[in-house]
Amino acid sequence: MLRRLFLLVGSLFLSVSCSSSTKVLSTEETESVKVGKKFEVQLKSNPSTGYKWIWVNRGSAAADSVGFEFAASESKTIMCGAGGTEVWTFKAKDKGDDFLKFYYVRPWEKENVADSLIFHFKTK
Repeated sequence: MLRRLFLLVGSLFLSVSCSSSTKVLSTEETESVKVGKKFEVQLKSNPSTGYKWIWVNRGSAAADSVGFEFAASESKTIMCGAGGTEVWTFKAKDKGDDFLKFYYVRPWEKENVADSLIFHFKTK
């Protein structure tokens, strides 16, 4: 149930772009990215639960992580424990078809994966 909720919410949020200069990858289709250009992956998250997204295929992906930030959800009232979005910024480094794979886990329970997402991209 939790996995389906995060997948649905994550997929809906990922279609929204933060800026016109940085491409935001979607889980729905393969995105094209130019070598040397930056792109983002946006993942719904709630660190107060202990869960966070980890990049699983870091050693083999055709991209380098160049930035990370957490943006709390906007709300009129401050709510303790409210979720937000992890924004991962990458830079494409090699031509070809590849993917980024993420697991939503508690670092001390890496065998209990609550969710997983894959973002396909093609660099040219």
